[in-house]
Amino acid sequence: MTEIGNGLGRFGAGPVLPQNLRHAAPLLAQFDGYWQALAAQYGAPPFRHHVDPRALQNGLENAFLAEEIAPGHARLRVAGQMFRQLLGSDPRGMPLSALFLPGARANLQALLGQVFATPAGARVLVAGPARLLGSANSGILQLWPLRDDTGGVTRVLGCMVLARAPAHRSAPQRLNIVHHSLHPLISATHPDPAPNTETPRKGAAHLVLVKSRGAV
Repeated sequence: MTEIGNGLGRFGAGPVLPQNLRHAAPLLAQFDGYWQALAAQYGAPPFRHHVDPRALQNGLENAFLAEEIAPGHARLRVAGQMFRQLLGSDPRGMPLSALFLPGARANLQALLGQVFATPAGARVLVAGPARLLGSANSGILQLWPLRDDTGGVTRVLGCMVLARAPAHRSAPQRLNIVHHSLHPLISATHPDPAPNTETPRKGAAHLVLVKSRGAV
């Protein structure tokens, strides 16, 4: 087993990942580097309207944008093709918890509450239920907080990479939370009242690991 840490910028140490997820590192590094660049230019967390999908073109299948609808709850606004394959239907408008098994949703709720309220980034090791034949699928989910147009932290950019593609005939394929790590911002900037006219800030915020644990 190998820890994915190299190339993840300031996101810090994350959960130890199996060999079949090592391919996730370059894509997660791209997303993290993009978020850090936006934070350096516009303040942290950056605003949702600063996210340009063209900058993440090769990872859009694995990406989503979600909005907070209640403490600990988020709704998918935009989601890549992989999430349609997992759920077997259009994921837009569905709660983020729809991707997870019922037994994992309390953990997800607590984690999302911290992502929005702290604010913080998060990295989550996920796995599908055990199968009668073959091994369960596994994956890594990473979350980056974003501000809305009023300056509130109510949006999140997500990227999930699975060990293997979802099986089309087995949807919905929901996930368990195996392990997660939380990375609060240690130099978050306060939003200006009019974010579109704010002065660019220098110096990226750092996401630092303060809690790392398995599912409870």
